[in-house]
Amino acid sequence: MRMNVLIAQSGAPSRVLNNTLRGIIDACQSFPDTFGTLYGGWHGIEGVLKEELLNLSAQDAEEVRLLAFTPAAGAIGTCRYKLRDECVEDFERVIEVLQAHGIGYFFYIGGNDSMDTAVKVANSHRVFPADWISDTRYDVTDGFVRYAQPLISKNRREVPLVGGLSRFARFEPIFAKKRCGGYTPAAHRT
Repeated sequence: MRMNVLIAQSGAPSRVLNNTLRGIIDACQSFPDTFGTLYGGWHGIEGVLKEELLNLSAQDAEEVRLLAFTPAAGAIGTCRYKLRDECVEDFERVIEVLQAHGIGYFFYIGGNDSMDTAVKVANSHRVFPADWISDTRYDVTDGFVRYAQPLISKNRREVPLVGGLSRFARFEPIFAKKRCGGYTPAAHRT
């Protein structure tokens, strides 16, 4: 049974996050019998809470390709909002939105805070392998570099130019129809 996909990101906007987004989109679209509509949480978990889901399946393929060159998180946006254990209604809202849109796969891109959010949503635990962290605890080992080599790539691509200006991804504001009531994230209420 095909299930829809939700992708969100937080943390520092970077080319790595955009390439991760592009990779997830490309991979999911390669398996149309498994993955349904792809959505992006507009500005991370806040967009999920507000049910602002950008329809990534409706985006032009060229815009998705341009994510490889886009240096900031403008395509789907990012946030620093954290799901707090004491804000139970935020967790309930995330589940409500996931169910309302038939989301069976949730990808959350980013660093430590993003993984903290993903763990809280998925109620699971993942760890960075200890042998990938140097003895000083400030660096990674050669083993990690070998693992990450596809992301590091020695073949640097040139940023495409249009009229002499760098051309980066610009997604159209095509959002999923809201199916849940309005919501203000718990930490934003006064």
